Amino acid sequence: MSSPQSLHQEPKGASMITWIRSAAIAPGKVPDAFAFVKKAAKLIEEKYAIKIVASRPLVGNPTRIFWYAQHDDLQAYERDHQKINTDIEFQQMLGEAGQCFIAGSTHDEILQTF
Repeated sequence: MSSPQSLHQEPKGASMITWIRSAAIAPGKVPDAFAFVKKAAKLIEEKYAIKIVASRPLVGNPTRIFWYAQHDDLQAYERDHQKINTDIEFQQMLGEAGQCFIAGSTHDEILQTF
């Protein structure tokens, strides 16, 4: 039996990283939150060719929103998110959209295929 791999090592054959963000939408801000995510996703795709897909629950809490992107590997994820997080136009949009979400409700997951 082989020894367990570190959680930070990429298992053999793994090639895809999926980043998922969720957030709770502030009361009365559902249309604004959806508009922000669509606008931000369009900006990111046009500037960096990174496709962001947005979703909402069909059951459960309808005032949550999820968006995700897939990357070839962990290095691509880090490179892509560095571009996004240092983009002045995106940061401005993010600041303007702050009132759309409940503070502290944002949650990120980084998943690796195996």
